Order: sequence, then structure tokens, then C-alpha cells
Amino acid sequence: MSWDKTQEVAKAIRSSLGFSSYAALRHMHQRCGQVFWTDLSMRFTTRTKFNSLIEALRAPTDCRVLNLLFIKENLKHLGQSFKKLENLEELFIQGDISICSDNEFELPDEIGQLKKLEKLTLLNLPIKDFPHWTLNLKRLKYLMIRGTDISILPSSINQLSELTTLRIENCPLTTLPTELKEMKKLNELGLSDTMLTKIDKEDLPTSLKKINLAGTQLFDTVSELSDGRIKLGHV
Repeated sequence: MSWDKTQEVAKAIRSSLGFSSYAALRHMHQRCGQVFWTDLSMRFTTRTKFNSLIEALRAPTDCRVLNLLFIKENLKHLGQSFKKLENLEELFIQGDISICSDNEFELPDEIGQLKKLEKLTLLNLPIKDFPHWTLNLKRLKYLMIRGTDISILPSSINQLSELTTLRIENCPLTTLPTELKEMKKLNELGLSDTMLTKIDKEDLPTSLKKINLAGTQLFDTVSELSDGRIKLGHV
């Protein structure tokens, strides 16, 4: 068997098995004019990161990271599909400019049933209300919601007790709930490009180490908040 033919066979095997990553140690030796291919070791690396929901649903329990970039459709009807991603740890959803005026756009509540989710990013989506289903994500450590029409952060935000990073940015947010101070593990707070005009440091958690107020009226007058435990400026 020629080397070219061997390569064709290997390609066919990879294709038939359907593995996205194929690695093997190969030992080639020649006897009587024939080439024998012996697999000494074969490793299959399971794919865990996907860039489309359709791809992720082909191996839903393997999906750990899902990036949905520049989406152009309402996701509300896809709740049962998201629910199948039971091992998902990171979810990134970014809207396309074409859906900015979609007043009926919604994210499915079923995302809140993803018990292993630790990182959630929602970017440039036409949503007006804080997605309350996020409060069911008890393992969530990172939450970023940027480029929305959210103006109120619910007092129940303190239910996200594992959260270490909270970024509510580029939205008409005007006030912070006093319950924010109860978030004992929060050490990074992003509030850039919001409409905040006042922050009482007594309403901030003692664990906070970094706050971003860039693009707000507070950016040039935040020295009073700098008490040694908060670093001001860009995150």
C-alpha cells in the first residue's frame, strides 16, 4: 500500500468515526514489499467547545463552552434545545445589529436550568428587563450583560452568592440595589457607560477590589470611593 493510499485510508477512518480530533502514534514497517500500519496508541479528544447551537446539539452532554456570535433570530423558542446542554459551563451570546429593533426578542428561561453554568455573557441584545432566570444559576461566577436596555438591577441579585465578577454595562442603569453589599464573593464590578450618578460605598460589598465607572458621570469624581480596597478605572 502506497503512502498516499495509507493517508486516504486514515482520512476515511477519521471521517467514519466522526471524531473532531484524531491523534495516533503510527509505526510503519515494510515486509515483502507491503506496508503495514500499526496503531501503537490512539487518543480521541472529545470536542467541548462549539460555535453554533446546532453543532452543540450533536453532542449535547460534551458541550462545555458555547459561543453564539452575531445571532439574528429570537431565541425564545429554543428553550428545550438549551436545556439539553446539561454540562454547559460557559455561554456567550452576542446579538447582530439586525435584531436591535426586535421588541419581541427574548432569551429562553430554560437557560436558568443549566446547573453547571459558571460564566454567562450577554452582549448587544434587545432586552429591557434583567433576565431573572439568571438567579437560578447557583454556580455562576461571572456575569456580563452589556449593550442592552436594562435600567434596573433587581434586589434579588444577592442570590448569586458565588458571583465574583458582575458587569452591567452600556445600558441606562441609574441605581444599584443596597443588597449588592451582601454579595460576599464579589470582587469585580463593571458599571461602565451607564447612567449612574451616585454610589454609596456603604452599599458595596467589602470584598470588592475593582470597579469600572468609565463613561459615567462618576468617573471623574470617584476618589471618595477609593478607600484602599477598590481600584477605580477600567476593568
